[in-house]
Amino acid sequence: MKNNLKFLKLLSFALIILLVAPVISSSALGDEPAAEYFNIETTATGTVEVPPDMAEIYITVRNESLSRDTVQKDNALRVQELTRALSKFKVEVKTTYFYNYQIQEGEPIVQPMQEGAKPVKYVIKYVVESGLKVIANDVKEVGDILAVASNTQNAYVNSVQYGVKNISVYKKQAINEAIKQAKESIEISADGLGAKLIRPEQVRVDFGSPYYYPVMKAYDTAQRVEGYVPQPQNPEPVKVTATVYMVYKAALK
Repeated sequence: MKNNLKFLKLLSFALIILLVAPVISSSALGDEPAAEYFNIETTATGTVEVPPDMAEIYITVRNESLSRDTVQKDNALRVQELTRALSKFKVEVKTTYFYNYQIQEGEPIVQPMQEGAKPVKYVIKYVVESGLKVIANDVKEVGDILAVASNTQNAYVNSVQYGVKNISVYKKQAINEAIKQAKESIEISADGLGAKLIRPEQVRVDFGSPYYYPVMKAYDTAQRVEGYVPQPQNPEPVKVTATVYMVYKAALK
């Protein structure tokens, strides 16, 4: 019994020592309390505007005929004619689609005709459409390319999109600009809070602009006027943007 009481007294004394020791070490020895860490986060966007040095021109060659064989031959000839006419420019011509379908003109008789009415005639026409993408490597030639397309029978210009060839160079510039703005914003926030920056915790980069920036539409195929030559507008700069999300670990001074 006496041994048990002695053991309980020793255990109680040991617990008291364990509880009091941290207080003695932090106050008597003069250690500072642990720093309060927190995160500062921000988002910034960098934009680089570049004069376009290339363009993509989208053209449709469309033919109709009462004969399936004839319409396919006619369409192939028109595509070849247009391709030969464009060969004098610094261009690449690619086929983007090929459609082959039928249309009906007039309405068939589906009800008994009224007395004295004439039968309605209707015909089936065959249609072939070929889509072409013309990549112009010299934007100064765009106006002449559009003139050639406009003067080619059954050819219709759908749209013109300007862009830049070496987009990766300008992406890097946009990223650097976005990172610079994000870091400056975080430094301002840290100074306002009286905090010091410890290290970056997270950096994420997103691109907010497509490769090509559409700036004009030449003209609608449904409103095509014979002999009309669409003129390109002065192309706007291509905007390459990068958005940076940045998180920095900080502590109060």
